[in-house]
Amino acid sequence: MESAQLFFYFSAIAVLIPCHGFSVDTEQPVVFREAVKSFGYSVVQFGSGPSAGVLVGAPLQQGGVNETGKLYNCQATSSKSGGCQEVVLQSKH
Repeated sequence: MESAQLFFYFSAIAVLIPCHGFSVDTEQPVVFREAVKSFGYSVVQFGSGPSAGVLVGAPLQQGGVNETGKLYNCQATSSKSGGCQEVVLQSKH
């Protein structure tokens, strides 16, 4: 192996070793659970402070006729577990 390649590999290792994830609490995580098919397939965090929340997708969850997929708005609670409510995407006439 050339010295330039070795330098590159060791430099990459030296840079990546001190890197850690940010804003991810691995010690006391907030857990959201719903007994629906594919819950958690897609997740996006929004807001900050008391208005912060997480939108969680369940694309395989069956709804009404010709309706596949559900979206849930999840809010953290003081007990480090989360509460989720289904987001209505289509109004029923």
